[in-house]
Amino acid sequence: MKREMPIILLLLLLLSACGEDGGNGSEGDTDSDSDSDSDSDTDSDTDSDTDGDSDSDTEQEWDTDIVTVVSPDTRVFYSHDAGDEWFHDIHRLSDGTWLVAGGASGTDWLPAEPDLVTLDMPGLDAAATGRVALLLHLSADFDTILHAMRLPADTASDIFRIRGTEKPGTVTGDLYISGTRENGAAHSGYFIARLNGNFIDEVPTGAQWVFNVKAGGDHQAWQPWDVSADGEVTYAMGTPFDPNWAAIYRLDADGQQRVVPGWKTHWIDNGSGGESEVNVPSLADYTGGATVKYSGIVLKPSRPGLRSMTADDYSAVLDDGVGEPKQGTWPNDYYYGGPIEYSAADWSVSEVDGPGYTGYTARSSTHRCVAIVVDRRNGDLYFGYSVQSILPGGNPDFEPAVVAMDADGGLKWWSRLYTETDDNSTPDQYVDALAIDYTDADGGALVVVARSHGNNVINLWNGTDAFQNQFTGNNGNIHVSWIGRLSLDRETLRHASYLAELNEGSTTPETYTDDLLSPWWNLNSGWPDLNTTRTTPGSVKVDAEGNIHVMVAGRQTITTSNAYIENILPGDPEARTWTDFVRIYQRDLSRPIYSSLFCTTNRLGVDAGSDNAELSAVWPVPGGLVMVGQHTLVNGYQVPGALPAPWASDTALEGDAFIAKLMFE
Repeated sequence: MKREMPIILLLLLLLSACGEDGGNGSEGDTDSDSDSDSDSDTDSDTDSDTDGDSDSDTEQEWDTDIVTVVSPDTRVFYSHDAGDEWFHDIHRLSDGTWLVAGGASGTDWLPAEPDLVTLDMPGLDAAATGRVALLLHLSADFDTILHAMRLPADTASDIFRIRGTEKPGTVTGDLYISGTRENGAAHSGYFIARLNGNFIDEVPTGAQWVFNVKAGGDHQAWQPWDVSADGEVTYAMGTPFDPNWAAIYRLDADGQQRVVPGWKTHWIDNGSGGESEVNVPSLADYTGGATVKYSGIVLKPSRPGLRSMTADDYSAVLDDGVGEPKQGTWPNDYYYGGPIEYSAADWSVSEVDGPGYTGYTARSSTHRCVAIVVDRRNGDLYFGYSVQSILPGGNPDFEPAVVAMDADGGLKWWSRLYTETDDNSTPDQYVDALAIDYTDADGGALVVVARSHGNNVINLWNGTDAFQNQFTGNNGNIHVSWIGRLSLDRETLRHASYLAELNEGSTTPETYTDDLLSPWWNLNSGWPDLNTTRTTPGSVKVDAEGNIHVMVAGRQTITTSNAYIENILPGDPEARTWTDFVRIYQRDLSRPIYSSLFCTTNRLGVDAGSDNAELSAVWPVPGGLVMVGQHTLVNGYQVPGALPAPWASDTALEGDAFIAKLMFE
């Protein structure tokens, strides 16, 4: 239902509010992208338990020109502090309570009770000053902070990720966290830690162990890692698109690097107190007798981890997932004229020149791997990465791949996400996020969020009967997103849709006719110009019905009639460009069931819109979602708050952390 807002409250809202137009492009991009090019791994958890929230009975008055009221359980509230706070992740425990992770410049905004407890973090190598890394345990209705925890002073600048060993919908298992390391004694990067309690059986007092990961660029920014049901962590380190080193490694449940028999690169005890590298098709091929200490996948094109080591494997012709052929058992065969040369005498490898069978070669720089997920049922590993490549004519390019391995590191399949041909796919393409759909009746599915910079005929696969079947229009120097669902046991593409919002002023011959989407223009009608649309790295989640949740920044964003904040139609004099929004797609990607702005619009006042939130993490709940991030004001205006928790406020200040529970049922 909708209610008129009292004039005093309306005036208060008009003095508060969300970001400015534009932003910063990346990777050679010259348009005004609103996001940076970086990512992290994604969590595959779904929410299949019942929503135990018992929200405040306080009656909310709504500004019906700004907010669409669809449920009395909708809540939006802020840390309301003059400093800087940011919630980076949210994780629901099996008793219905919540963990929220983040960082802040101070803690004056927290209530006096409970006490703020410092966790013991043995071995954490970080020396950030002026920041407090926080972990809050909140009641099911968000109204009470049950436990407030921080990391030791002048160490990590935040807690960025929370992961559990449990399969979604089951009892909470062991909990793992990660956060940003700066100015440590060694190399900056991020840390991974296993907590010594899970808040269900025991409240943690610190970490059982801490592992310091050396990382830079997107690998530091988005901290790609995930944990299996038995507590083993697979993570990416190093700096992407860099001349030095990047790799994927695995830790055992005690935080020690471990051997993965199906991987090809291993480090052995050389008998002199050091380590030596050996490269073999599989660990069974190593017969040297030395102790194998740990294994890795080196993220460089010249290394064997993602290359064929035999002629038969290199020349194998496989189905690409949509019925077209591709060559090569391994994805990096694409850039070379033959398999990597391997010596069984000393377990060494040497380079083979390119180009590959369609004309591509690869630069020697490291790969970008920001998406890693592990299947909690069996330990199977899925990761996405991008290679800095060179087209036949010498122009630079970036190619994506998604790789599936079993728990022991044996290859299951890989996907290019487009059809390989001699004409090549000239847009730059990146894998930004992955999630596992455990609800799929056919053994599960892998949800892939990828991104294309530029366009030609050969691009990420088109959809069929999707919400947005393909790239359209004449804007080329933009980043647009893409969502695909692949089978877990093979690379077959089940569904795909582009995620690319309209350019300002774009229209189509037809509009949607259903109640949720009318009167927006139909993206599959005509050939509308699009503009940059980028997902929050690590933001994709799958709910208990298989619906796909993503957080996005785009331009003329299509919103649904059940949105918390509906957008203004392009062409309206009040319309603006950049928007931050959250969207839920049906499992088959045929339509959104929810799409809402989380930013201001010009209906609040002159120059009140738009892009003013960093949407960091989302968690599905029955009939809605919960998301967290950071909010900034736009010319003094804020995203309207609703039913705040007693420890928070419905009024935002600059740089506030937020929690938004957006309900549409």
